[in-house]
Amino acid sequence: MDYMYGDGEEQILVEQTSKRITDDIVNQLVAYRKYIHMTQQDVADMTGMKRANIARIEGKRSEASLDSLVRYAKSLNLRVKLSLESDEKKTTNE
Repeated sequence: MDYMYGDGEEQILVEQTSKRITDDIVNQLVAYRKYIHMTQQDVADMTGMKRANIARIEGKRSEASLDSLVRYAKSLNLRVKLSLESDEKKTTNE
């Protein structure tokens, strides 16, 4: 289900934003996991998740929960940090 936030002329689809953020975090986790030569099974063992679930998350065949992403990150000695950025479409004169 898509939830929409609107300010009159602009609407943001929350599901699309959530997917983009999740995909970005997953991409970073996979890249770092490979960089430190850990396997999906290593992550599974450290998180208590099944290797098949790790593979589904990494392949983006399953939408990962924030809990899963945090557990995955912790297994790599990382933490999840979200930040806000400026909407480049808007100008300071508005």
